Amino acid sequence: MDELEVLIENIVFQSADSAFCVFRAKSKETGSVCVVYRGIAPFVGEVVKMKGKWGEHPKFGRQFQATIWQSVKPSTAVGIERFLGSGAIHGVGKAMAARIIERFGDAALEIISTDPYRLTEITGIGKKKAEDIINSYAALSDMRELMVFLEEHGIS
Repeated sequence: MDELEVLIENIVFQSADSAFCVFRAKSKETGSVCVVYRGIAPFVGEVVKMKGKWGEHPKFGRQFQATIWQSVKPSTAVGIERFLGSGAIHGVGKAMAARIIERFGDAALEIISTDPYRLTEITGIGKKKAEDIINSYAALSDMRELMVFLEEHGIS
């Protein structure tokens, strides 16, 4: 089984029941790659580690057929800004992500996790918006943990 770490560039297709997806990604080792996965797609801007095998589709060419993927938590300010600005967190777009990073740098995710009401220190984030961001981030984190647990136990 091959392993690949990639940055998600765009989602080409996600079935209505989230049972199948196709996405484009970029890897340091292989450059741009098309990935096919039976399950929910990762978020654009997210870095993931995948396991699977390479295959050749008669119409679409070389593809990585992922059997499992796991999100790699971004650790740099650039990676965190890309993740926050990806649309994965409700209420945070690219401009808001830039302001969060400007204020908190590479500690942004830690602050959102442990002292989230500090978000109100940022222009444009009041108590209500901070709560929306906190709830969205918590739901996303819970969903990711559940997905990892299920994948580890052979349930895609």
